[in-house]
Amino acid sequence: MAIKYENDNVSSISFNTNPVRTVSKDGTIVWEKPFTLTLNVGVGIDYVCYRYSTKEPTALSGSSETLSNGSTIYYDDEVYIYAITQVGYAGLRITSSQTITNNLMPVYGNESITLTAVVGQEWRTTFSGDNEEYIEPDGTYHEISFSNLGSIPQDAQQVRITGSLYDFDDSSQTIYNQVNFTNTTLTEGQWVQVAELQDTGGTSELLVMWNGTSISATLKGTCYYPYVHVGQITLIEAYY
Repeated sequence: MAIKYENDNVSSISFNTNPVRTVSKDGTIVWEKPFTLTLNVGVGIDYVCYRYSTKEPTALSGSSETLSNGSTIYYDDEVYIYAITQVGYAGLRITSSQTITNNLMPVYGNESITLTAVVGQEWRTTFSGDNEEYIEPDGTYHEISFSNLGSIPQDAQQVRITGSLYDFDDSSQTIYNQVNFTNTTLTEGQWVQVAELQDTGGTSELLVMWNGTSISATLKGTCYYPYVHVGQITLIEAYY
């Protein structure tokens, strides 16, 4: 069933000012919030995209439920995407708003998929910015995970990373010690220690792993006031 208000389908519901994404009645889902799929497909690509699964009662799923740019998708849908390049292209680059696993992308909001046929392989930036995490100076051991490090194209041959690990004196607001790493090569499926820091402020290490289309990074260690160990990732590049 669809939820209607004055004969119009409802596309947005809030409860106590908080957005609602799922409505159930007697234990059965009767409404999932609709969103929009942005699908950008470059030249030289053959692809299939459809709604693989859905909990929205008014929507259908399966290979016949094809999706295109601007299609309506629903919260908790799974979008199936498969693409290959035509003859004459060196590879395929897929970028997406959510991680694609086994050709399936979950839907949590307005989502996007971009398919690009690569003419020749080269180093390309997959993340650029100033992503930082730090260890609290409380004398106890911490493990802090990074987030929002972008995605790696599924045809990437190599991945490298640039950043630093430094000791920040919180009392004087100055950097006390710093270890930089530049274009450190990652090994797929293995944690790589890209930096280690041992000084009067404490002991820490920054570990990074390339795992398929994603990058995981963890800052581990112990710090003592007023020193804070800060892990910083500024650039991730993939060769494809």
